[in-house]
Amino acid sequence: MKIGILTYHRTTNYGAIFQAYALQQFFISNNIDCEIIDYLNKTLKKRYSLNPLNKGNIRNMLKSIINIGNNIALRRKFAEFMKNNMILSSNKYDEKNIETSNSIYDKFVVGSDQVWNLRLSGNDINYYLNFVENDCNKNSYAASFGISQFKKEELNEINELLRKFSNISVREKQGVDLLSKLEIENVNQNIDPVFLLDKNKWEKFTNKRIKKEKYIFVYEITYTPNLIDYAKYIAKKMNCDVVFVSGSNRKVKGFINLNKLSPVEFLTYLKYSEYVVTSSFHGTAFSIIFEKNFNYDLPKRNGNTGSRLTSLANLLNLESREILPNFDECVVREIDYSKVKEIIKVEIEKSNSYIEKVIEKRENNGKD
Repeated sequence: MKIGILTYHRTTNYGAIFQAYALQQFFISNNIDCEIIDYLNKTLKKRYSLNPLNKGNIRNMLKSIINIGNNIALRRKFAEFMKNNMILSSNKYDEKNIETSNSIYDKFVVGSDQVWNLRLSGNDINYYLNFVENDCNKNSYAASFGISQFKKEELNEINELLRKFSNISVREKQGVDLLSKLEIENVNQNIDPVFLLDKNKWEKFTNKRIKKEKYIFVYEITYTPNLIDYAKYIAKKMNCDVVFVSGSNRKVKGFINLNKLSPVEFLTYLKYSEYVVTSSFHGTAFSIIFEKNFNYDLPKRNGNTGSRLTSLANLLNLESREILPNFDECVVREIDYSKVKEIIKVEIEKSNSYIEKVIEKRENNGKD
């Protein structure tokens, strides 16, 4: 049996590349032959393009020109990580030829990350495995919708596409609730793939401590109202420097701005930090994996309620790590990771059971 994983992998986003790597490694550890389908979505390709003309407006074009050096270096570092650690299909696919992959793979798994966020993918329904000829071969693992508000026509389309799946797994409780409202049954909720690899497996990607002085690590993936001010508050309280990484190349005065870290450098800085402050789902996830004390901040825009973060925090009983407007209420305290690890252990067992379900009855697929 050969499985094709469809996910977001050709990005310069730390969470995207780590979840793709982790899901593939999880399949490999279960003795499953699998490849990441090297699929290029035109919307994501444009978003991560180095061409300033693809950035839409004058302001974004100017930002792209200013940051061109950082972005070139970042792309090279991500490509190197992918080349050294991930198995991609020898064929490259796009919306025109993705159907030909049906002759290569026995089953398909889409996920994790925001693969079902139609606004992020530019309404690319291939991430709903629309191109797969046999519905029995359609599966997901910890797929995320990414948003909490949908248009009526989006819900109708999601409903029609997902009813054809053989096995459905989503990452957030909000995804389970959404599909329940659509009366789609037998939906599994599974933890993000990065948790399926333990701390020791991730530590092999870290170097020796890079910065000798104590620091807190701040990872901003999206703007949130309290992140920067709270980071300053914690840094003063702990008498630490601030290492700041932003998905938008933003720089903050007084911080050590490092916006072209390789995936290995990113994990290294996070591992050796005294504390983590983040607005990122995967920034939170790796804080938990490396057993760091941390706080997370949520976006307040309509339609983006931070469901990814709140679902993870609720699952692991870490809701108290959310940054509150009154910083004094966010007491810097130790997390009891023994309890957190027990929950994660149960979730990994659930994931193992789900994957077994995905690959069972392989003799009925005609290729084994």
